[in-house]
Amino acid sequence: MSNFELNIDALNAISPAKATAAVTPSDGSPLPDGVSKWLWIGGAGDLKVDLEGGAGLPSSVGQVFLGVPQGIFPYRVTKVYATGGTTATDIQAAY
Repeated sequence: MSNFELNIDALNAISPAKATAAVTPSDGSPLPDGVSKWLWIGGAGDLKVDLEGGAGLPSSVGQVFLGVPQGIFPYRVTKVYATGGTTATDIQAAY
């Protein structure tokens, strides 16, 4: 396996996003387009999400972040919950 293949996750994480999609928070469904590179938060608030995790790291399920400001939320997210913590608005997922 080449060094490039070994480091593809790191390269993907720092490369610019190719697309965005509006996020509809849901307690039952993950993000329809897969794991985000990051989220754009249009309206500040709290955010309840599932994080991807990674090699040797556990995923974080139902993690609540309090007082998330407007701007980039720099985590790889798999789900944004509708209830139990999400008050942030105008959320976009970057891919």
